[in-house]
Amino acid sequence: MENPSSQFVERLQRGDETAFAELVSRYQYPLISFCHRLLGDPHEAQDVVQEVFVRVCQHVGRYRPGNGRFSTWLFALARNACLDRLRAAQRRPSTPLEAVPEPITICRDVETHDLGELIATAVAQLPQAQRTALMLAEYHGLTHTEIATVLRCTKKSVETRLYRAKRILRKRLARLLDGASCRNFHA
Repeated sequence: MENPSSQFVERLQRGDETAFAELVSRYQYPLISFCHRLLGDPHEAQDVVQEVFVRVCQHVGRYRPGNGRFSTWLFALARNACLDRLRAAQRRPSTPLEAVPEPITICRDVETHDLGELIATAVAQLPQAQRTALMLAEYHGLTHTEIATVLRCTKKSVETRLYRAKRILRKRLARLLDGASCRNFHA
């Protein structure tokens, strides 16, 4: 996703509905994907992305093209909205214990499991800061500097989070790829 021209941002700032439609068309699915991976719920992700677009309308005047890519600003808004949702959910948990899924088990016959699903589960089990950094780098192509802006941390911190996340994923997935016997995935 490239930085929109300053004319596009100016159109957004003026409230141009065509520019807003272009914004939604261009960024809706990447933002939903990002939020879904952070929140783990596709419906919550869609709600958050709608909130993000409302925030864009309200605060597009704060965006300055010289301060980085527009997509970086959008992902920062989305991350903050997701964190707000997660904090609110912690204050009022609503998932009954019987609805919490059991950890998946990996066995020798990989054919019975969808590899993509196993990888997604492994990513979902990463600590939140590592998961977010990994998603922004691998799924959305942001640079370490852009990720640092979204996460409000240093570039070195981003590099550390990515290194640790990849190390954890390698360990967890090695059992599957090396044909290890059945074990809990998160063990």
